[in-house]
Amino acid sequence: MVATTKEIMTGIEIIAQERKDQLEKHGFTTEHDQQYGKHELVRFAMYCLTLAEVHYPEGWDESWKAKIAAKSKQERLAVVGACCAAEIDRLND
Repeated sequence: MVATTKEIMTGIEIIAQERKDQLEKHGFTTEHDQQYGKHELVRFAMYCLTLAEVHYPEGWDESWKAKIAAKSKQERLAVVGACCAAEIDRLND
């Protein structure tokens, strides 16, 4: 018998996949993230939640705004979780 429904990933699995993509596709390693000592990752996470300009990190590529705005709420929440994980890793490094 062939399964006809897609397996639904849990929230933590979705966040882990997003973080993996950040590391492998974009090169956003802990070493890379060490440059963000002024809460930029947290600010970006807040931007992803609210899409409020006030939270967008100063000096970051403006093209990310449109990419994030085009994502679904679930996709943005995955980015939020992955950014929080990246900030924790940055602080622990």
